[in-house]
Amino acid sequence: MNCNLYIFGDSFSTNFSTINEVEIEDSWPNLLADKMGYTLKNFASAGISNYGILNSIYKNLEIKKIDYDINTHIIGRP
Repeated sequence: MNCNLYIFGDSFSTNFSTINEVEIEDSWPNLLADKMGYTLKNFASAGISNYGILNSIYKNLEIKKIDYDINTHIIGRP
């Protein structure tokens, strides 16, 4: 069974940092997906607005194809 973890958000959901560079493998979405054994689908973007996040969800999330059960997890910033 292939489980997906969808991430939508701003720089907090990427490896972007103003203090130091975080390797993409060490960003929290990658760490969480690895810990859960899920395939990561990260659509986060540094500097994106709430409207941009919503637009990204509409553009990238194939809602009709998602199995709305325990196998799909979507995380975003309100």
